[in-house]
Amino acid sequence: MDGGAGAASDQGGGGLFNADGSVRLADGGDRGQASGERGAPGGQSDTWSREQIDRAGTWLKRPPYEHSPTSFDKYWVPNESLLAEWVRKGIKSIEIPIPGSENRISCVISILQFGGGCGLNNPNMQDQPASARPPPDIPFKKELQDDNGSR
Repeated sequence: MDGGAGAASDQGGGGLFNADGSVRLADGGDRGQASGERGAPGGQSDTWSREQIDRAGTWLKRPPYEHSPTSFDKYWVPNESLLAEWVRKGIKSIEIPIPGSENRISCVISILQFGGGCGLNNPNMQDQPASARPPPDIPFKKELQDDNGSR
């Protein structure tokens, strides 16, 4: 018998199996002669795992910050638009003390809005000690309490 229709002939004909019965590979090599064999995990010939460990976490590393400071950095505020900067810089406040008392007149002026407002400010107004009346004398009537006999 010649080994069936898929068997290879001795002359190197096409088929699924070699003359010795092993599987014919596409590149013509043997199984044990594969060029990129991984080997047992953690073994001496396991170069693939070592390469993966070396590359592990490299996508988490941030690229280096290559910013060199300029003369405009002191004027730039992150996440603020130009209008927000103008409003922030356009608000002016002033406090004018009133002679003979501890009260002050506090004024805030917004240049962009062409307006402002003033008010009276007393710094001692907030420093008043808290006081409360004493609790009323209420006689305790045990017989009127809920769940009377459980204790």
